[in-house]
Amino acid sequence: ALIGSLLFASLASMAACGTAFILVLAPALQAVIRASVAAERAAARAEMAMEEFEKLSVQTLDELPRALAEVEAAGKEWNELGGELRELLQRVERW
Repeated sequence: ALIGSLLFASLASMAACGTAFILVLAPALQAVIRASVAAERAAARAEMAMEEFEKLSVQTLDELPRALAEVEAAGKEWNELGGELRELLQRVERW
């Protein structure tokens, strides 16, 4: 009878643990799995964003010096035009 009681208590304990697993741990494990999948998707998107950022950085490094040189050349042209306009105005004033 004692062995039967111990066996019954063991089975009841295992059933309680199984019930606790089903009620508590299984939903928690499912939540962890969903979170892992979401984190994996987020990591993939972050990687794509970093690759795009790297492409834009390389493009900027290629184009920026050229754009700055063009701005500098345009500034020099404006200075030359300003000088020519001053000369023209001086001639008109003398006339």
